[in-house]
Amino acid sequence: MNKKKSTYYLTVAAVIAAMYAGLTVAQNLILPGSASASVQVRLSEALCALCVITPAAVPGVTVGCVIANLTSAGTMPLDIVFGSAATLISGILMYKFRNIRVKSLPLLSLFMPVVFNAVIVGLELTFFMPSESGVTFKAFLLQALLIAAGELISVFALGIPLEKAVEKHGIIKSLD
Repeated sequence: MNKKKSTYYLTVAAVIAAMYAGLTVAQNLILPGSASASVQVRLSEALCALCVITPAAVPGVTVGCVIANLTSAGTMPLDIVFGSAATLISGILMYKFRNIRVKSLPLLSLFMPVVFNAVIVGLELTFFMPSESGVTFKAFLLQALLIAAGELISVFALGIPLEKAVEKHGIIKSLD
């Protein structure tokens, strides 16, 4: 990657990280708990869809997630590690699967944050915030489904229009 591409990559990643963190913090201020509760619909998760367009979005959403989790009062300290790891893994896979499309939609890619957040954060919540019934598969399944529901809304309802608009208008270059 030449110096011009490296600077562009770093700039795009930094802007996405700032947008992710800023959106999450603003959402938590305006609607407390909506971006860090069990059923969370983080508006900033829509930015994960940008991983389909550019690899710079992968560190962007990951760093943004770390910053957001560091600054969110309702976030468990372990979520800084586990939630951010889920974002990193899903971002990498989103970029890898970006060309697998159904009617021009990168559906397989867009399912990555839904699946990885549901499983990783679902396990985290089940083990580190056990319900009255303890650590059970049923408790995990409930947590995973609640997280998946929020991710589906964020990534599909908000992320698809964002990804399509960015692609259509060429706002971010792919760096390929």
